[in-house]
Amino acid sequence: MLTTEARRFLTAKLDRRFDLLDVDGDGHLGERELDDLAVGIAAGFDVPLDAPTAVALRQAYGRMWSELSQLDADGDGLISRGQYVDVWLREAEHPGLLAELVRTCAEAVAAVAGAEGDFYEPAFVRLQALSGAHPDQGAAAFARLDSDHDGMVSVTQFADAYADFFSSTDPAAPGNALFGRIEP
Repeated sequence: MLTTEARRFLTAKLDRRFDLLDVDGDGHLGERELDDLAVGIAAGFDVPLDAPTAVALRQAYGRMWSELSQLDADGDGLISRGQYVDVWLREAEHPGLLAELVRTCAEAVAAVAGAEGDFYEPAFVRLQALSGAHPDQGAAAFARLDSDHDGMVSVTQFADAYADFFSSTDPAAPGNALFGRIEP
């Protein structure tokens, strides 16, 4: 069971991510928004949509939407902020399929970004900007994830950080920096 403080911190992170995904600001997420994110990342790295890496990325986000859309109680094709936050809070307490899908999405993002085994800072900062983070925050996130200070973030480190973002209640977890500054 999450403590009140842990719940508040994790909710702040999830609210931040929801805000970045809800590009039209209507307070709901739909399948199109997740697909648009995948398409935007591919375009931002000049990867054609029919390239295997772009197809895999869109499929990964499609599978994520398929799981999230089960929250759509009224069948309107949308999920609210509250539903989004609630499902991730449950996932943090009892990791399951969504945790696996987060890693799959992170690995697919890395493949589109050309990170065969490692991210170098310019590609990582570009990815963060495409995900909605300010470029300065992307550089700060890179510095936190590059724990051995070798100028690279491995795909494994990136996937771990992505998973941390959605589930870790540790304020010092490097993944907390992925989508910009968190204001609890």
